[in-house]
Amino acid sequence: YGGIPAACELTGAVGVSKLFDGQLDAKIINLPTCPLKPDHFVATVLYYLTEQKIPPRDSHLRPTAFYGMLLHDNCPRRGHFEAGEFLTDWNDPNQNRWCLFKKGCKGPWTYTDCSLHQWNDNINFCIGASGPCAGCSQPEFYAGFTPLYAEQAGLPVAGGTQVNVDTVGEVLGGAAVVAVGLHAVGRAVTAGRKDKDEGGDGK
Repeated sequence: YGGIPAACELTGAVGVSKLFDGQLDAKIINLPTCPLKPDHFVATVLYYLTEQKIPPRDSHLRPTAFYGMLLHDNCPRRGHFEAGEFLTDWNDPNQNRWCLFKKGCKGPWTYTDCSLHQWNDNINFCIGASGPCAGCSQPEFYAGFTPLYAEQAGLPVAGGTQVNVDTVGEVLGGAAVVAVGLHAVGRAVTAGRKDKDEGGDGK
């Protein structure tokens, strides 16, 4: 989609789809992430050679095999999200494995298989290394997600609205039910993103 170069208007960098005003979308396969995963490239080429057609893609022209799942749904820290445990102090060892949403994690917005198919021969990925997801598989990356380590205004839910994670707990009436509320919000996050992003094809 233009990636990091597109973050500066001076470069004029755009994705191929935008460059041709969508006229070539039937033939375009986007393989985002920064950098591209070699396995994604090889698997896509092999699919085309064996099936003689473009693999099923989502509305952003990404193969659904790699970009059809929300990172948030498969995050190893998802349990802490549902428990309302968010890392706010990098120096607090008790928060070491807590949810990174308040440190700018873009997992609730990002469709990618990074948590299931990790980098460097499946050794690790951003969140596994205690770094918030930067959302590098999304069209909003890079400019739309900066500053990368700033707390988001809220969680996206179905209908285009956002819910503040702290407000959820207050509205529900206490810590005892925060986990239940955040679980419901988490499900709404998934629904909201699918409403916007999904829509595969099999061309």
